[in-house]
Amino acid sequence: MKFFSQFRKKTGELVLLKYKNKRIRRKKTFNFKTVSRIGILFDATNTNHFGPVYEFYKELLKKNNRQVVLLGYVDGNQIPEKYLFKKNIHIFTRKEVSFFFKPKSQDAIKFINYEFDILFDFTMLDDIVVDFVDALSFARFKVGRYFEGKKHLDLMIFVPDGLTIEYFINQVIYYMERINRPELVYKPFKRTL
Repeated sequence: MKFFSQFRKKTGELVLLKYKNKRIRRKKTFNFKTVSRIGILFDATNTNHFGPVYEFYKELLKKNNRQVVLLGYVDGNQIPEKYLFKKNIHIFTRKEVSFFFKPKSQDAIKFINYEFDILFDFTMLDDIVVDFVDALSFARFKVGRYFEGKKHLDLMIFVPDGLTIEYFINQVIYYMERINRPELVYKPFKRTL
């Protein structure tokens, strides 16, 4: 059985690579001042992650003219009740994923095909389904957790295992606030004679 699941995952990775190589996206770096269209991917299986992610979502919405979309992935067959009556949250489950892990959910497909300014991946998972969403997304700037061998994010932040989602979100905020700020750019010391 282990051999079969490894075969399935390896084949899924090849399928992902095939789809990724066919997609062309326009890359651009954004920060919190320049962004207007934001996608947030989160782990909906772990309902403890939802509170901090939702707080981040609400903070982003405080700026006018921002569009923010939440997409959660449940590594199971049923959506937890916590998400059922929430507005602007789209959830897909393992039932809505192909045999080789490509999302089939209409919400996930729309999310992948929309050209967000920034995609925040707050899943903290090294999961092939999440990889499909990240790698195939047309988002212009992609931010998420660092995993060795993953190359489909533009800004990867290293977070040791065992730390909380709150810590990770704070790290993302810290680095995003430093992007494209001229006052933080290194300026070599000029000597005067």
